[in-house]
Amino acid sequence: MKKIKVLSGTALAGLLAAVSLTSCGTDNSHIIDFYTTAGDDLMAILNVAKDDFEKENSGWTVKITNGFSYDTLKTKVTSTLSANTQPSLAYCYPDHVASYLKTGKVLNLQNYIDNSEYGYSKEEWSDFISTYMTEGTSYVQDGTYSIPMARSTEVLYYNKTVLDANKIAVPTTWDELWDACAKLKTLYPKSTPLGYDSESNWIITYLEQYQNKNNAGKLYTDGKKSGSEKILFNNDVSKAFLKEIKDKFDNGYFTTKSILNSYTSSLFTKYDVKNDNKATYQGSFFSIGSTGGASKQEPASGAFDAAVTALPGIDAKNNQTISQGPSLVMFDQGSDEKAVATWKFVKVLLSTKIQASYSVASGYNPIRNSVYSDEGFNAGLETKEGLVKDCILLGQTLGASNSYFTSDAFNGSSVARTQIGTCVVNVLKITKGQVTDQKIEDFLKESYDETVYYTK
Repeated sequence: MKKIKVLSGTALAGLLAAVSLTSCGTDNSHIIDFYTTAGDDLMAILNVAKDDFEKENSGWTVKITNGFSYDTLKTKVTSTLSANTQPSLAYCYPDHVASYLKTGKVLNLQNYIDNSEYGYSKEEWSDFISTYMTEGTSYVQDGTYSIPMARSTEVLYYNKTVLDANKIAVPTTWDELWDACAKLKTLYPKSTPLGYDSESNWIITYLEQYQNKNNAGKLYTDGKKSGSEKILFNNDVSKAFLKEIKDKFDNGYFTTKSILNSYTSSLFTKYDVKNDNKATYQGSFFSIGSTGGASKQEPASGAFDAAVTALPGIDAKNNQTISQGPSLVMFDQGSDEKAVATWKFVKVLLSTKIQASYSVASGYNPIRNSVYSDEGFNAGLETKEGLVKDCILLGQTLGASNSYFTSDAFNGSSVARTQIGTCVVNVLKITKGQVTDQKIEDFLKESYDETVYYTK
């Protein structure tokens, strides 16, 4: 007679668990999937946040997936939303969220921010830089559907060595910048004094500055309106701007990333004071680009002194600059418990500790005022040199002065952004001496029509 082997309680439990996982798949009920564009340098910081969260929330695991570009991230999230396999949390741009909202699976963060148990008190919320927080409420739907992880903005990098040597003041307005470019073009006839990386940002920012100065109402887009009424940039202010910059371009005062086919920092860093040949120098002296790319604007050791200042304005009071950078969006998983856990992880990411480390490592600006007085942040900042450090500190000044703005996000806003930039490039490419008001109007109308076609 064969003996029947009886399993111990431990072995039986293990067998049942194995059978359960085999038949039903991995239990994801307590796993927070987080998609991010962070590279390996920033993953170390995100993993600290993951560890901190998991220590405080026993039984929960954060699974971080990185390696995305922002475009591939949007594509991935869009496909998972269609398959109902979306992550709990993802990096995003506002344009991404505007399209995700159509699925009904984006969570309103205001419900978590205001919660008396696991949200923020009024005092805690006041620590967040208010001009950064407006982005999350800029969507067509009422509520808060994204929250910043870190911020960057556009700034004016300049060659302090050359400006000082030629007694050229650091420009604070567009008119002053053009005057400086004219002087530098005379001194260095083969130079291109200014490089501007983002054609889209340039015209969007100018329209924002103009409307603020003149109380003109919105001039770029208005996400609260319906259909084609959202798209406003086909107007006389845009036409005048395009005509002016085409004239400056034809005078050789500037180039852009699309015209140059590379970031304009490549021109800015060409200068070397030891080889200052005014007749042959073909680089630039100003570069307008992101604070997130400050390290790329840094000259070779001893080549020249570089410095950074706020973006020029229409006048000293109207120098608004766009707020950009990675934000966070939460998705509905069909579980209130998981949503609350995901929110608690978001709070770890937004903590002073993680924000301080992330800012120092990335060069992005933190989103909380308390970071600037954090010992770890200031110790880390002391290890930084030059433009990266200067940009982080400049961001604090700009945040305190309410200089930032965000454009409305809606289904079609990404097309508007692309098309307005395309219009700028098309106008700049008109053969010198052949530009007419009609050609400018035609390119602007073409971009407007293309945007309206894709706007819902």
